[in-house]
Amino acid sequence: MLLGYRHSMGLLLRAIDRLLCAAIATTIRVVKLLIDLILWLDKLRGLLPRRFRRWTGSLRRLARRIFVQPPPVPPPVFRRQRRPWNRTPDHIEEELARLHVEHPFLGSGGLRRLAGRVIAFNAR
Repeated sequence: MLLGYRHSMGLLLRAIDRLLCAAIATTIRVVKLLIDLILWLDKLRGLLPRRFRRWTGSLRRLARRIFVQPPPVPPPVFRRQRRPWNRTPDHIEEELARLHVEHPFLGSGGLRRLAGRVIAFNAR
């Protein structure tokens, strides 16, 4: 007795009450069946290889993954990067490389002093 009616309220209310009780009972059964189905599918998913385990989510995503072709990926655009402000100019780097080849026994300090004298480049 869901609606709480009296015996004198009539046959129509009794029928509506029975209909509501049946609808609620059916909804509870359907929800229980869906929960059982979800648990069964989750157990089944654990038995599948790892590649197929990633296919979780909605059916719409699964259908999209199977039937829809992804658009082609455009080639990457290589932007010309800005040169850092503190980079040694190329012509000075070439002179430093030449000095290093001519004097391989010098370390970084000796090469720095020699570059300061020869090509007037004082690195700090």
